[in-house]
Amino acid sequence: MRTLLNQIKKDDRLLHSTALGAWKAITDRALQSPRSSVSLVKALTSNNGTADRENFTKAKTLEQILLSADDDSLRRIVRYLHSLVVRPETSDQTVADHRRKNIADLLLKLVRQYKHYENLMPNALGKDSWLWKTLDLIVEFAYFTPSKSAKTRKVPLPPLSDSSGKGFQDCLSSCLTRLLNVEDGRTSFGLVVIGMIRAKATSPKTWEPRFNADESVMQTVEKALHALDRLSSQVHDVMTCYDILVLTHSLQEFDFGLDVGCPRVHTSIHLCTTSSLRWQSRRCLDARGFGVLENNAQPSERISIESSGWFH
Repeated sequence: MRTLLNQIKKDDRLLHSTALGAWKAITDRALQSPRSSVSLVKALTSNNGTADRENFTKAKTLEQILLSADDDSLRRIVRYLHSLVVRPETSDQTVADHRRKNIADLLLKLVRQYKHYENLMPNALGKDSWLWKTLDLIVEFAYFTPSKSAKTRKVPLPPLSDSSGKGFQDCLSSCLTRLLNVEDGRTSFGLVVIGMIRAKATSPKTWEPRFNADESVMQTVEKALHALDRLSSQVHDVMTCYDILVLTHSLQEFDFGLDVGCPRVHTSIHLCTTSSLRWQSRRCLDARGFGVLENNAQPSERISIESSGWFH
């Protein structure tokens, strides 16, 4: 693998043209036989292939293989990538962090560039869906660590660092922003992610949260979640942007590293605001609430007070 990549780098190397042909054959194989993508991904991310993506050619090839895979193969690939995050085939913390970041980037590219969401809906979030498994993987490594009583095979080695956790948090936020354009009014990715977080948070024998919040913040979020449950049970077509808004705010209130003032979160909130104008169910929200969240100058405490008022 090292020789192959080395020959590809510069056109004056002896086996350059041959190496390019061999490399192109990899993506051609994935296009001709989508089911071969599982073996190809494993080969490119194994000890010889390594998950490191400094080489631009290799990075693009992995992305192309994933985008060529069928849904069943994607499900298997995501399961394999999960195992690679837990055991990145190195004992060096820095190398492990780098490989985990690359995997998060690869998953984000998949969610952003996947072309067949219309065929995936409305079963996109069934537990056998590659998309559900992807979001569950990201949630797991973004906000939780295995408890002391968890099975050894679930414990990341080397441990998942704070920087890796932050990387998966950023990945989740970006994925949900992309999926805003996919939701069809019946499927709410934000609401499902909230459900994933709540389910893991109530499984202390398996998971422990990576972050803890003050009791007052926890009480505010708990009230918001109860109100969300009421709305979800009473309104069949709860607007999807509302769910994303609640998720973004909840993560910020938990102090999971999201800052309402940062451009990435501001973009997500702006999308929620503009999208809400297309929904009759916008009456569920007080319009001034969006203004509070879109104003970067508002302190977190005031945002908490204002947003909790939407649910009464």
